[in-house]
Amino acid sequence: MAIDSVSPLVAGVDEPQDFIASLLLTSDDRSAKGIAASVHRLITAGIMRPGDRLPTVREISAQLGVSPATVSEAWQSLTLVGALITRGRAGTFVALSTPGTGPNRYMGLGGPQTAVGLDLSQGTPDPALLPSLLSAVERVTRGQTEWSSSYFDEPVLGTLDDELRRTWPFAPERITVVDGALDALSRIIDHVVSFGDRIVVESPGFPPLFDLLERAGAQMLAVSMDEQGIVPDELARALEFEPAAVFIQPRAQNPTGTSMTTLRSSELAQILSTSACWIIEDDHSGDIAQADDVSIGRYIPERCIHIRSYSKSHGPDLRIAAIGGPSEVIEAVIASNIAVIAQ
Repeated sequence: MAIDSVSPLVAGVDEPQDFIASLLLTSDDRSAKGIAASVHRLITAGIMRPGDRLPTVREISAQLGVSPATVSEAWQSLTLVGALITRGRAGTFVALSTPGTGPNRYMGLGGPQTAVGLDLSQGTPDPALLPSLLSAVERVTRGQTEWSSSYFDEPVLGTLDDELRRTWPFAPERITVVDGALDALSRIIDHVVSFGDRIVVESPGFPPLFDLLERAGAQMLAVSMDEQGIVPDELARALEFEPAAVFIQPRAQNPTGTSMTTLRSSELAQILSTSACWIIEDDHSGDIAQADDVSIGRYIPERCIHIRSYSKSHGPDLRIAAIGGPSEVIEAVIASNIAVIAQ
């Protein structure tokens, strides 16, 4: 880091190492997560630039009064999200370019068409089985465009809101509609996951979710599944690490096809009642799922965010999903959606 790039900001700093340490010392959080977050803020603010060399692990640990293992864990987290790059004995540097945000695992699904010509990995419905949307589209386009007069109108029509609430597995404080389940997951992650947060995920789990969480800088805690859903004992052990959120696919889980039973949902709810984490349920199959409509939100509605996709039942072209749950999160999703549309 060139010293003239930082000297106007902090008086009396003669070395880049001292400058970085002085900023890190302003944080009360000396955990690996806190250190990683502080360095990440320096990078995103442009104070640390691509190619800048970081102080050694021992230098940072000595100045912060933490163990080298703590700093190494922070560096590992930043390397995982592509913010840093390690060059062996040469040291650790700010990455030269921002890592791509493409869905690496998701784009790796599928592959060449098989002889059968059926690819189950992406969950695309058979067009021949989808309902016709012609009549619905015609109703929208025949002069009935006065439903919304402002970006700040209610995002969901009253009749649709009533229907969604009638079929929702618990009574949500707020409901909104977004562009499919993946869009819902992305928006929710933006509001409930911070860099370095520990997040509980199913194993095996949904590859696009892993992409989104990895991009957010989360540390994933994988818990196993059996024929009824997440294994309760493994969830209990994962909660000892104080995760910020738990992500579940309650029906037709991808890739196992498992559906959570009513008994298992009550067992998991009992375990989760001792935690403060968010519970995000991705009901990606929605109306075409044959299993019972089970939700942990029936027991913990104040912390459960339920996603219901209609892409598989009505087609990818419609690409619509509803999100229902606590106003705290749903209002934030609505606000971010308004900001995007208004641009």
